[in-house]
Amino acid sequence: MINKASGQEYRTYIERTVLRPLDLRNTYWPATGEQTPRGYEFGSSGGLVSTPKDLNTFWEGLFDGRLLPGWAVRRTTGDTTDVGGRDVYPRGSRYGCGVASIPLSCGGAYWGHGGDLPGNSVAGGHATTGRGNVTVYTTTWAAEGDRLRHLQAAVDAALCAKR
Repeated sequence: MINKASGQEYRTYIERTVLRPLDLRNTYWPATGEQTPRGYEFGSSGGLVSTPKDLNTFWEGLFDGRLLPGWAVRRTTGDTTDVGGRDVYPRGSRYGCGVASIPLSCGGAYWGHGGDLPGNSVAGGHATTGRGNVTVYTTTWAAEGDRLRHLQAAVDAALCAKR
């Protein structure tokens, strides 16, 4: 879709419109030799390699207007579907355009997105209550069961501790 809409290859477009403007120096497309042993073969659906610091910078940039105008962020977070209790989403979660709203135990919610590749999982995002951004990265697969609940609890604890 990016290729058709922009006329550019998706990697080039993402580098130009996201990575460079936010100065995400530790986020990159893996080289061919780097792909197989670590499982970075997921292309535009998760093929970027990043750090928690860069992911936090991304969340901040998305929600402070550096990546999208305010109306686009409002549309992304305003037109949502109830997904609570389904798949990986806790009760009360809503899904917008590429991001989910996850309730926080301390009130409010955070907008974010998780990801799982063989051998690791990540979760985090931007809190709506001025609690900042957080990224929790595990070196184990945590896409279901108790591991998923622990990963989600770690995000909640980190955001609820900030004040």
